[in-house]
Amino acid sequence: MTAVSRAVVLLVVASCSSPKPTDPSSVTPDAPRGSKTSPAAPAKPAAPLPFAAVASPGDVVAPFVRPERSSRLATALPRGRARERWALALDPKLDPAFVVCAGSRIALQGRPSADQEHPGFLHAPFMLLDTNGTKIAGDDLGGALVRLVPEEGKLFAIGGSGMPTAWQLADGSRGPDKLSGSDDPRSASGSLATRAAAHGTTHVFLQANGVEVYVRPDYPRTVVEPPVQPLDAAIDDEGNLHVIVRQAPDLALWTTPLAGGSVGRVRIGPLRRERAEVPPVLGKAVRVIVLDDRMVAIARDGKTLWERKGALTGGATITADDQLLVATDAKIVVVDPAGRTTELASAPKEIFLTPPILTAAGLLLVASGTTLHAYAFE
Repeated sequence: MTAVSRAVVLLVVASCSSPKPTDPSSVTPDAPRGSKTSPAAPAKPAAPLPFAAVASPGDVVAPFVRPERSSRLATALPRGRARERWALALDPKLDPAFVVCAGSRIALQGRPSADQEHPGFLHAPFMLLDTNGTKIAGDDLGGALVRLVPEEGKLFAIGGSGMPTAWQLADGSRGPDKLSGSDDPRSASGSLATRAAAHGTTHVFLQANGVEVYVRPDYPRTVVEPPVQPLDAAIDDEGNLHVIVRQAPDLALWTTPLAGGSVGRVRIGPLRRERAEVPPVLGKAVRVIVLDDRMVAIARDGKTLWERKGALTGGATITADDQLLVATDAKIVVVDPAGRTTELASAPKEIFLTPPILTAAGLLLVASGTTLHAYAFE
């Protein structure tokens, strides 16, 4: 046998022999299929959308949409069908009352309630998020109402007994508390009022014993005084003040120019058990009075257009093209000036608690006690 033949034989024998046993303790077991060999890093929360400190006509900056408290949106009702884009679960303690929006920021205000730890004080939480539903911050407004001032990049707490408190819309951090004069609803005595409407530099204050109009800071004009009792008020785009009043056995709607002039009166009906706890909803051609058991739509000439019975759990706003958005029980509906009703969206097993609003981009926002819903029209 040659040297080459012997080498081939040895190689064959070595390859056919049994392998040497391996110490099991020295072997790292294979990872199961689809698993990772190292623990996954926790996912980072999505970064909020950037915010630009610019005011837009479509901004919803305060409860009842505007400083005028007219509940009139600057956006027309979009075409198409409303489909849910996102939904955000809420802390049940929030108890939503209003949704406001400016640019890429949404603020959800809770309903004021008694502060159990500080008797005599009110507690009203709020949450700041972006228009994608990403939460940014949260804090407490006390007994105040939220007011967005987007051109200053701030969210203010307006009302109660203290000075305004401010947060930055960009990141929710505390900001300087200075509030520009045109947006500061103060009475002549310097106290802050939650039931105050503003139109430019004119302010209207609803008091228990009357309604005062301050065209100039030092010279108020009284519009309503005893025995007539004012219930609520709002200002339209033309600078007319609309006041719901209780007069003897009747409810009525009084209308007068802010600059002064005659007062128009429209009788709503006998007093019975109705209460008006929200200001009139003011469209271009229709005004809607929301009572505790029904809604009444009134034309500019004072004629009743329609009535709709039933209490609202959420509330109502009106679009730029006079379509009334109503959130009540588990549904959002739209009512046209003739009284025709169309369902837009629903949330089964929920009860809507806030008036619905439309953002400048056409996003429909409304909150129940458990969820903030965002609907897009497609």
